[in-house]
Amino acid sequence: MTLFALLKKIEAFYCDLKLSRMISDVISRMDDYSYDIDTAKMLSKMMQNRIPIFYVDSSFSSVARRCANQVSENAKHFAHFNLIPEMNHNEIVGLKMPENLNKSVVIFFLSFRQEHLKNRKRASIIKKIADENDFSTISVDFEDSNLLFNIVDSIILFDLASYYLALYNKVDAVEVKRISLLKKRMKK
Repeated sequence: MTLFALLKKIEAFYCDLKLSRMISDVISRMDDYSYDIDTAKMLSKMMQNRIPIFYVDSSFSSVARRCANQVSENAKHFAHFNLIPEMNHNEIVGLKMPENLNKSVVIFFLSFRQEHLKNRKRASIIKKIADENDFSTISVDFEDSNLLFNIVDSIILFDLASYYLALYNKVDAVEVKRISLLKKRMKK
């Protein structure tokens, strides 16, 4: 075995060990985990009658996708997400039209302690630009030292928010008629 191959195995073992420790930490904390229902309700009220847009560091794309998907599926409410820095190249320009767009959307900036510092700065600048143009924005910060805990915490918070938005929208969070319709038509 070459030195390089040995180092790769050590690196893989170290990553597995680090992940194992993070998982153990999250599991041990779940018994005492306190769901932030008040924040979930507040977030869902912000989404009412608006299109939620989730912006997040590209390293956390799966979290933003999950947030938007849960809002769409559970609350039957259109949602969108994009990644920082990618949205800096084009979407930031599109935050101008159509007229009154700023009244139709709410922008959530999801921030994680482990995100790239330049992306944190980008998000701060984008938020300031959006605020200056009368968009509703909110920063939701996940600052635990355990990366995995932050991911789980963010997913739980926005799963709850999507549930409360479903209640506010007076829709059944479990019903997925359009998915069933799509599948039925695909079989033809």
